[in-house]
Amino acid sequence: GFVNALFQEHIAANKLSKMYFEEIVSLCTVGNSIKKIKTKWIQTISSLISVLNPKSELFEKIFNLIENDNIELLFQTESSKYEDDLKLSLIKKLINKCSLQNTRTQIIYEDTIGYFIQTSNACKNYLLEILAKRQLTDRIKVVCCKIIRNSLLNFEQQKKYTEFALEELHLTENSYYAGNLVQVLSSHKAGDDKLVERLVSFEKLNKYHEYRDNLYDLIMELNLVDKFYFYALNG
Repeated sequence: GFVNALFQEHIAANKLSKMYFEEIVSLCTVGNSIKKIKTKWIQTISSLISVLNPKSELFEKIFNLIENDNIELLFQTESSKYEDDLKLSLIKKLINKCSLQNTRTQIIYEDTIGYFIQTSNACKNYLLEILAKRQLTDRIKVVCCKIIRNSLLNFEQQKKYTEFALEELHLTENSYYAGNLVQVLSSHKAGDDKLVERLVSFEKLNKYHEYRDNLYDLIMELNLVDKFYFYALNG
């Protein structure tokens, strides 16, 4: 069962923690010059990070092994093991990778990254800053929005994000991106009736179900169903 599987991973990780790095690589990876972690060992190697001392040499080597395989895997590890500077470095590298390839994350959901950076204001501020520069494609902006959605923005960050979202919604005709912009507001229950009035005023977006559906969710989260009843009815 699920509990037994987790227990087995923990036992295996503890066993690996007592081995030399070279032994772990030999057992858990494939490839010669480029080492890739075997699929069946990915979760165990991720669990290994959680049982190692962050200041140990083995921790550093395992961390580098995972990063060199696919940086996304590090966001599945125990976030409390990392200092804020390291978390910031990871999120920067991830966004840079996605930007260069113009792709979303391939192995993990962006939500997982959001949970990983919840305690890091530096990471959240970085994402807000790069969004504000407007140098990203819509696809990478969506990546950022999906991460931010579960990152627990504080009040000032929510205010900054809301200002950005309103400006973007005024400019964009990409309904999927627009829906993701609104999702961030819903997840934080951010806004009031005045904000919703502005959101419902974007006529070019109102024709898209992706936008309206997410706006309905925000209206419900803010307990404004009665006030905006006819908006939902007309959709």
